[in-house]
Amino acid sequence: MYYQSLKDIETYLSKSKRTEDKMISKYVSELDEWLISKPMRYKSRLNPLQFSYDNNISLEIVEYLFELGLEKNLFEVYYEAETDFKEPLGLITQENFDELIKRGNIRIEHPFKDEICVVNKNNVEILFSLKEKPQKILDFEKFPSKKAIAPAYTGDKVGKSLREVLLARRSGG
Repeated sequence: MYYQSLKDIETYLSKSKRTEDKMISKYVSELDEWLISKPMRYKSRLNPLQFSYDNNISLEIVEYLFELGLEKNLFEVYYEAETDFKEPLGLITQENFDELIKRGNIRIEHPFKDEICVVNKNNVEILFSLKEKPQKILDFEKFPSKKAIAPAYTGDKVGKSLREVLLARRSGG
């Protein structure tokens, strides 16, 4: 693992008395790998739904992992509001978000127009920013080149016997 907080979370989950936590602990390494794979510019705009889709993990498990990440200061959460027409309204505060949850909607001044917009729960995206720096830095020079891992077997690089089998399949022989 590259993030100490994730090591702590994995330890906590695997030592838990709850069977569910022990089962969820296996997804912590997938979160670690997912975070590592993100380009730097996206590490301040992490979407739990994307992690869920990318790794085929239920949203309930992903939300729990991100909650634990917040508790361990791995992430910082922020909220982006938009209009019904997907126009960005900018960030809203934690207090505005709490009011939105309680009341069902809030009013926000449009940043570019002289109007007040009503924002409901469906118009707010919950995003996370990665706060922690990894313990180790990946050294990509130590990884074998892609060519060494998966050579391209096309044209004249295909062995004679394989080429004959492929040609025989195509010609029906």
